[in-house]
Amino acid sequence: SMKTYSLLTGLVVSLALTATAQEKKGIIAEGGSPDDRASARVLYWDQKADASAGWFSIDYGRPVWKKDYEDPAKFDAMTKGKVWRMGSNHWTTLDTSLPLKISGRSVPAGSHFLGAEALGGRGPVEPGVY
Repeated sequence: SMKTYSLLTGLVVSLALTATAQEKKGIIAEGGSPDDRASARVLYWDQKADASAGWFSIDYGRPVWKKDYEDPAKFDAMTKGKVWRMGSNHWTTLDTSLPLKISGRSVPAGSHFLGAEALGGRGPVEPGVY
Protein backbone atom coordinates (compact mmCIF):
# COMPACT_ATOMS: atom_id res chain seq x y z
CA SER A 1 0.00 0.00 0.00
CA MET A 2 1.00 3.65 -0.29
CA LYS A 3 1.44 3.95 3.48
CA THR A 4 3.82 0.96 3.57
CA TYR A 5 5.74 2.36 0.59
CA SER A 6 6.05 5.75 2.35
CA LEU A 7 7.27 4.12 5.57
CA LEU A 8 9.84 2.03 3.71
CA THR A 9 11.03 5.06 1.76
CA GLY A 10 11.36 7.02 5.02
CA LEU A 11 13.33 4.18 6.60
CA VAL A 12 15.73 3.97 3.65
CA VAL A 13 16.28 7.75 3.70
CA SER A 14 16.85 7.68 7.47
CA LEU A 15 19.40 4.88 7.16
CA ALA A 16 21.18 6.75 4.36
CA LEU A 17 21.30 9.94 6.43
CA THR A 18 22.58 8.02 9.45
CA ALA A 19 25.35 6.41 7.38
CA THR A 20 26.30 9.77 5.88
CA ALA A 21 26.25 11.45 9.30
CA GLN A 22 28.67 8.86 10.66
CA GLU A 23 31.08 9.56 7.82
CA LYS A 24 30.98 13.37 7.93
CA LYS A 25 30.62 15.92 10.67
CA GLY A 26 28.24 18.78 9.93
CA ILE A 27 24.67 20.00 10.12
CA ILE A 28 21.88 17.52 9.50
CA ALA A 29 18.17 18.32 9.13
CA GLU A 30 15.79 15.58 10.16
CA GLY A 31 12.05 15.09 10.48
CA GLY A 32 9.00 16.65 8.98
CA SER A 33 7.32 15.73 5.78
CA PRO A 34 5.73 18.19 3.37
CA ASP A 35 2.28 17.29 4.77
CA ASP A 36 3.21 18.18 8.36
CA ARG A 37 3.33 21.96 7.84
CA ALA A 38 1.31 24.40 5.78
CA SER A 39 1.13 28.13 5.16
CA ALA A 40 -1.47 30.71 4.31
CA ARG A 41 -0.27 34.01 2.88
CA VAL A 42 -2.31 37.12 2.12
CA LEU A 43 -1.06 40.11 0.12
CA TYR A 44 -2.88 43.43 0.14
CA TRP A 45 -2.41 45.34 -3.12
CA ASP A 46 -2.84 49.11 -3.45
CA GLN A 47 -4.28 49.53 -6.94
CA LYS A 48 -3.78 53.31 -7.00
CA ALA A 49 -0.09 53.05 -6.16
CA ASP A 50 0.28 49.74 -8.04
CA ALA A 51 2.30 48.42 -5.11
CA SER A 52 2.01 46.18 -2.10
CA ALA A 53 0.09 47.70 0.80
CA GLY A 54 1.27 44.93 3.13
CA TRP A 55 0.97 41.22 3.84
CA PHE A 56 0.61 38.60 6.52
CA SER A 57 1.33 34.89 6.68
CA ILE A 58 0.40 32.08 9.03
CA ASP A 59 2.55 28.93 9.21
CA TYR A 60 1.06 25.99 11.05
CA GLY A 61 1.18 22.24 11.63
CA ARG A 62 -1.88 20.16 10.93
CA PRO A 63 -3.19 19.03 14.33
CA VAL A 64 -4.52 15.55 14.97
CA TRP A 65 -8.14 15.55 16.18
CA LYS A 66 -8.79 13.53 19.32
CA LYS A 67 -12.18 12.15 20.34
CA ASP A 68 -11.63 13.59 23.87
CA TYR A 69 -11.99 17.10 22.40
CA GLU A 70 -15.68 16.38 21.76
CA ASP A 71 -16.49 15.66 25.42
CA PRO A 72 -16.98 19.07 27.14
CA ALA A 73 -15.88 17.78 30.58
CA LYS A 74 -12.69 16.16 29.25
CA PHE A 75 -11.93 19.16 27.04
CA ASP A 76 -12.39 21.54 29.99
CA ALA A 77 -10.11 19.42 32.21
CA MET A 78 -7.40 19.41 29.51
CA THR A 79 -7.56 23.08 28.61
CA LYS A 80 -9.03 25.36 31.30
CA GLY A 81 -6.56 28.05 32.29
CA LYS A 82 -3.84 26.71 29.97
CA VAL A 83 -2.45 28.26 26.83
CA TRP A 84 -2.33 25.74 24.01
CA ARG A 85 -0.11 26.28 21.06
CA MET A 86 -2.14 26.16 17.88
CA GLY A 87 -0.99 23.57 15.37
CA SER A 88 0.92 20.35 15.72
CA ASN A 89 4.48 19.83 16.99
CA HIS A 90 5.41 23.52 16.65
CA TRP A 91 3.84 26.85 17.47
CA THR A 92 1.71 28.41 14.77
CA THR A 93 3.43 31.63 13.69
CA LEU A 94 1.97 34.86 12.37
CA ASP A 95 4.26 37.19 10.44
CA THR A 96 2.78 40.50 9.38
CA SER A 97 3.93 43.75 7.84
CA LEU A 98 0.64 45.35 8.89
CA PRO A 99 -1.00 46.01 12.24
CA LEU A 100 -3.95 43.61 12.56
CA LYS A 101 -6.96 43.02 14.81
CA ILE A 102 -7.58 39.42 15.86
CA SER A 103 -10.61 38.65 17.99
CA GLY A 104 -10.78 42.32 18.96
CA ARG A 105 -7.12 42.48 20.00
CA SER A 106 -4.62 44.78 18.30
CA VAL A 107 -1.58 42.95 16.92
CA PRO A 108 1.40 45.07 15.86
CA ALA A 109 3.44 44.35 12.73
CA GLY A 110 6.10 41.71 13.38
CA SER A 111 6.43 38.00 14.17
CA HIS A 112 4.15 36.35 16.72
CA PHE A 113 3.15 32.94 18.10
CA LEU A 114 -0.54 32.00 18.10
CA GLY A 115 -2.12 30.10 20.96
CA ALA A 116 -5.54 29.35 22.39
CA GLU A 117 -6.78 29.53 25.95
CA ALA A 118 -9.98 28.02 27.32
CA LEU A 119 -11.76 30.70 29.31
CA GLY A 120 -15.01 30.09 31.11
CA GLY A 121 -17.87 32.41 30.23
CA ARG A 122 -16.26 34.07 27.18
CA GLY A 123 -16.66 31.14 24.85
CA PRO A 124 -14.98 27.77 24.68
CA VAL A 125 -11.63 29.00 23.31
CA GLU A 126 -10.08 32.46 23.19
CA PRO A 127 -7.29 33.00 20.63
CA GLY A 128 -4.11 34.66 21.83
CA VAL A 129 -1.10 36.28 20.20
CA TYR A 130 2.24 35.96 22.01
